[in-house]
Amino acid sequence: MAFCGMVTLALHVHRVLVRTDTRALGSPSLVLLTRKQGTILLGCVSPLVIALLVATSRTRDYHHHFADIVAGCLVGSTSAVVHFVTNFASV
Repeated sequence: MAFCGMVTLALHVHRVLVRTDTRALGSPSLVLLTRKQGTILLGCVSPLVIALLVATSRTRDYHHHFADIVAGCLVGSTSAVVHFVTNFASV
């Protein structure tokens, strides 16, 4: 659950902070808005770090097995990417 929400948030933050400019030679290139690259990196990586901390705390507290957490991370990340691409790719 944490990975699904946090990967979606990271993708959304990336979409907001970076826009695609298709005017240059007809090929898409990333153009930074008014933010620095470090701010964009921090904004995109922070939700993923939080999700990793939640996953790590589950193994440390013996609530789940490691294989269950890895499978949950993969399922959550995959479903978040599919959800984001299907709903927000055209925006």
